[in-house]
Amino acid sequence: MNRNRYVKCLSVLLFLGSSSGFAQSGASLLGASYAKPSPFVVAPGQIVTLFFRGVGPQANGSARVDEAKAIPLPVTLAGLSLKISQSGGTSPLPVPIVSVRQETECATSSSQCYLTAVRVQIPFELAASTTPRLGPGGVKAPDAELTVIVDGVASRTFLLRPVSENGHVLTSCDLAGDTNPDSVCNHTAYHANGRPVNMDEPAALGETILIYAFGLGQTTPPAKTAEASGAGLSVLDSQQPRLIVTLQDSLLNASPALPRAVVSEPYNLPHAKIDFAGLTPGQIGVYQINVPIPTSFQVPVRCGPDASVGAIRSNGLLQLTTAQGTENVPICVAP
Repeated sequence: MNRNRYVKCLSVLLFLGSSSGFAQSGASLLGASYAKPSPFVVAPGQIVTLFFRGVGPQANGSARVDEAKAIPLPVTLAGLSLKISQSGGTSPLPVPIVSVRQETECATSSSQCYLTAVRVQIPFELAASTTPRLGPGGVKAPDAELTVIVDGVASRTFLLRPVSENGHVLTSCDLAGDTNPDSVCNHTAYHANGRPVNMDEPAALGETILIYAFGLGQTTPPAKTAEASGAGLSVLDSQQPRLIVTLQDSLLNASPALPRAVVSEPYNLPHAKIDFAGLTPGQIGVYQINVPIPTSFQVPVRCGPDASVGAIRSNGLLQLTTAQGTENVPICVAP
């Protein structure tokens, strides 16, 4: 079974094979499934973590660990840089880097033993398809090629599939930088003051709550790569109706996080109003969707301790649907 948990940790898996001083081959496991891996899907402006195997430590033997300390984001960090090339493009696009983190997975010093996590922003200048990726047999977007340069030495290229948007609701793991595959990563909505919407602080009827996301694509007016966002950079003008929010009431203890899947049901449910969807001012690559809770929202049961189930953590469900699939965001609403 393919256990790719992209929605949990917002990760793209890339593997580099390299030879070492030991009697080992350069083979590197990419994954396990019943079909060959497809190019990794990315969207203009998306913040995503790329995982590499085969990138060794720094020349002095220390692990590559660093993070961007200024804006605009750097294009070289901890001795690493990346570029994306597309057919018809005038020149490769440099990829801004948010952070680099490296850890060893075995006892030897071979470069194949290191797992290197590079969090980047996909350039807004990347040309992307507006056709949704529908899965096996669906329409494919044009491919691009990614190269990583390690201490001045370029790798082989890796295929990417650029799409107009690749929306992902931020989870608790995204916010903490937690990429452990065994972590529980919850989708959360927020009050306007930044506090989470939960059973201790439920949303009020008529209140506008916020969800945050990566990968909703280019905005109107256009956003700038590697720069903090200004105000009023909206995706609604160019993305609707692919960005859809639905609200379901009377749904108790919905799953805090489900793997993203392409489903048709949200399109058949009443669409919630969206007050604003676009980049969050002052942030890099972080989008927000402002959703008013209707005064007609039905709340038959309060969130909180409950003798029969232990606790009612949510009494409603917000679903965000984009061209790439649907994600659940459980919410608590006060009567």
